[in-house]
Amino acid sequence: MPTMSDDPSLADALKHKEEGNACFSSEKYSDAITCYSSGLKCCPPTVDLKAVLYRNRAACYLKKEQWKKAASDATGALAITPNEPKALFRRAQALEKLGSAADAFRDVKMLLHIDPKNKAGLELASHLRNIVSAKVKVRESTEGAVAESFLELCKPDSERSTKLQMAKNIAILAGQEGGAAQIFQISGVSRIMAVLTEDDVDLAQPLLRSLASMCEKHKARAAAVVHEVGFERFKKLIGSPKGALAISATFVLHQAIEAFTSADKVELRGTETAVVTSAMDEVRGILQMAFTTVQDSELTTEGRDALVDLIVQVAGLPGVAAEIMKLEGVTHLLTVGSNCAERASGEPGLLKASPTLRMHIAVALGNTYDNVGKDKTQFKKECALYICPKLVMSDLDTKIQGATALSSVVQGCSDLGNDMLMRENVLPNVLKMAQSDNLACQLVATEALAHAAGDKSRCTALLGEGVEALKALFKTSDHDRVRIRALVALCKVASTHGGNVNAQTFVEGAGKRLGKQCRLFLVDDEQGFENRKWAAEGMAFLTLDAEVKEDLVKDKKALEALFELAKHEDKSLLYGVSTALVNLTNSYDKPDKNEELEKLGKFAGENVPQEHMLDDEDFVTTRIEILMELGVVPAIVQLSNQTSHSSREQLCRVLLALAGEQKHRGTIVQQGGAKVLIPMALAGTAKGMNFAAQALAKIGITTDPRLAFPGQRSLEVVRPLVRLLRAEKGLQQFEGLMALTNLASMGDDHRKRILREKGFSWIENLMFEDHEMLRRAATECVCNMVFNEEVFEMYCTDTGDKVKLLVLLSGEDDPNLARAAAGAVAVLAADSRVCDKIMAVASAAEIVHQLACNTNPELSHRGMHLMLCLILHSKGSAEKMIGENGLEILLAVVQKVIPSSPEVLKAAEQSLQALQKHGLIESNNMPVVSTS
Repeated sequence: MPTMSDDPSLADALKHKEEGNACFSSEKYSDAITCYSSGLKCCPPTVDLKAVLYRNRAACYLKKEQWKKAASDATGALAITPNEPKALFRRAQALEKLGSAADAFRDVKMLLHIDPKNKAGLELASHLRNIVSAKVKVRESTEGAVAESFLELCKPDSERSTKLQMAKNIAILAGQEGGAAQIFQISGVSRIMAVLTEDDVDLAQPLLRSLASMCEKHKARAAAVVHEVGFERFKKLIGSPKGALAISATFVLHQAIEAFTSADKVELRGTETAVVTSAMDEVRGILQMAFTTVQDSELTTEGRDALVDLIVQVAGLPGVAAEIMKLEGVTHLLTVGSNCAERASGEPGLLKASPTLRMHIAVALGNTYDNVGKDKTQFKKECALYICPKLVMSDLDTKIQGATALSSVVQGCSDLGNDMLMRENVLPNVLKMAQSDNLACQLVATEALAHAAGDKSRCTALLGEGVEALKALFKTSDHDRVRIRALVALCKVASTHGGNVNAQTFVEGAGKRLGKQCRLFLVDDEQGFENRKWAAEGMAFLTLDAEVKEDLVKDKKALEALFELAKHEDKSLLYGVSTALVNLTNSYDKPDKNEELEKLGKFAGENVPQEHMLDDEDFVTTRIEILMELGVVPAIVQLSNQTSHSSREQLCRVLLALAGEQKHRGTIVQQGGAKVLIPMALAGTAKGMNFAAQALAKIGITTDPRLAFPGQRSLEVVRPLVRLLRAEKGLQQFEGLMALTNLASMGDDHRKRILREKGFSWIENLMFEDHEMLRRAATECVCNMVFNEEVFEMYCTDTGDKVKLLVLLSGEDDPNLARAAAGAVAVLAADSRVCDKIMAVASAAEIVHQLACNTNPELSHRGMHLMLCLILHSKGSAEKMIGENGLEILLAVVQKVIPSSPEVLKAAEQSLQALQKHGLIESNNMPVVSTS
């Protein structure tokens, strides 16, 4: 380090420091600042004196309440002399005044780490601790959290990362009833819209989620959101080139419509009250905007998809289908679909559309048709007025629009579409289009026929002229897009027998030939995704034929191609792949066999359904083996991301079939099958949820739950397993019980979750079942559940026969049932109240004796433990325990006449010692003889 003699500047700096100190002592803080500043200018950069000058000037700035400058100088001092106590203290003082109490508290903690007895530091630390704690409490309170989040979100100079975090916080708060109400009260909607910009998707998405959450089941808030945002802003968001915004904006409208069509979640109060003149007026306004916007030629593909999906999602809500009809929504949907079709010239349609839009329009039409009520006259009229006139026009583009609309109706409303196809001039015109030279006409007409062939109860109308036309198209067309559609139509017609070998439509072997053609399309790398998707749909129908199933599983490339399709994000392929897998695994619903009726049917010459020999159990098992080897589980996992409940039900069927073989369960877990089963068991169709729950049960029975359901999943799986206990089939109940028994052995968190899901009462009810396996499984589950404090107390305070039932079951001949019941009683016998209940059972002593001398070591251990508990309980119960042959059993165990485990021997010795204390036997283990 340089000395003053070596460096004149150092001497000057020291002089300025001393002058500054004198000014500071005289409270001349401005002069002191000038002196310290002069010293800093001439002081060498690395010497400690520079740190002292910074520190002293910081003290001056504190006196002058110039907090930012004080903090800056203290930081400058710490850069030269890290963790110096005075600099830490002064920066902490400045930071507190700047509102950064948490940062100030960190500095003081460092100061006290270096100098624990620093009095000023201790006082400041106590003061700051209170401030920080108070801020945490405010932040944790809903009101404070909302206020703080909006303050930072709307502050002009907030950093973008802070705004993003605040937007996420608001989204979370809006999902809570208290948070949504608070946001509403502070005019949060208008403040959100002031910040929301289409240019920043990352910020806009959580803010739109907030608006959606505020609408949820609350008419007043929903109305406020819709009016505050306004339809023009919604249109702008939906039309954004950034597709994520279109989805988020339509989700807000979806939540609003749901609110308008359902009861309020809470009573309106205070400033939450808003005038909602008519909920259906609000719905009508949203739908009108949607139908107008969706036909805008400038609308993006993503925006059009989002609006059609909105109609799909809301059409089933109360009263919405009726509003769609009032607005001629069917015509609007048909117009959009037909204007997206390829034109006769080969040019794209008038409206930009994704490949899946027309399928979604079909779903929207179907949902509306299903929910419009019994009188569907207007729906049918709108379809007929739009479609029929177009098909008879000479203009090819108009014909294409009509056939496209017909295809949507057939796909979405099968019965109506097929009825329309049979109308005068409709089928002939469609067939003419299919046989024309124009590719666009061929495509749309063949597609309409393919969709119509999917209704096996009505597609017989295609037999004859229709089938011949389809065969001709498949054989002669130069375009694979036409050929595959014709092929799929033929596949659907061929599958109308539904697997019944006595009801085949085409000649024997036709299904195999059609299946071969579909497989060729599947494995052809030059075929585009669309054609391969159609081929998968063809296989979905053909695989009802057992011979086609066998051909498919032997064609490794075709199966791998099918699985590869599952990786595609297009939702429309889900049906084809999942249905083919259901057929391959025979996991579809099968009619119950009635041999008497079958005999009568054959005698009467009826066509009695008969399953193919290739669908026997051995063949199905082999097919499942092949599917597992080729990676069917990852394909299912990929497909499970879809939202269609009916398609997810198909996947649940397949996973249940795969889990039927114990050796496959570990693979299912390793490849993510168990993970995707849980959400499918919690939401979906009733059948789908049951299939998923049963598959989870099978996995949970034979696989360690810690491995099968790691972490939180082991708690999430409880609900679907409890639901299995309410199933009508005993096998599902049995498997649910077995899996819950394993979960209950994991720890008290799992036992508590079973209680919370109302599972324990169902478990107890199943102990009364006639079927011994159900009774045993229920008792084994109870044995694990009694380790829970609440269940334990339930038995201790029970005024009924809960304990009595367990005691009686302990005496059953079934050793597994007796072991489970005795295990539960042995645990409960630790409480004297339960001991009283046990002794109240007339046959208790006899049952305990039978257990204690049983050759099964587990039963003898439970019996001897029970005997010990009851002997310790009271002299009276001890007398009953050694009555009959109880003492002889104890002596035989101690004297090793009866071979026993160390645990049983120890319990017997303790029992004899307790009997001595009661005065019931003498030290030589002989009973005491009372004298008069």
